[in-house]
Amino acid sequence: MKEDYLIAKGGKANPFVLMRYLEVQLMMMNPIVPHFAQYCWDEYVYPIFKASKNYSDKAHETKLFKNQWPLPSTPFNKSIADRYNYMKKLKSSIRDGFDKAKTGGKKSQEGQS
Repeated sequence: MKEDYLIAKGGKANPFVLMRYLEVQLMMMNPIVPHFAQYCWDEYVYPIFKASKNYSDKAHETKLFKNQWPLPSTPFNKSIADRYNYMKKLKSSIRDGFDKAKTGGKKSQEGQS
């Protein structure tokens, strides 16, 4: 999803979204690889939270395991998930069609003997 987001935004991502992504990923990795997650938290993520006045209304703890487990901001909506999956498949088929149109529908000569 992160890669799809970056492609859709043309590589100019919203810093809030990226920080939230990092925060959630580290919290979810913490039970599996706690030392690595805590190191990344201490070196990269927590200093930004500490310096930021506008990131979040909740206080962030210095120890990753003391932070609240991430909760979804909105309830799951199956209709939106279905639309997202449809758009993802559509995007893939458009890319495939575009690639075929660029090559004229011919297979590359490298694979043939």
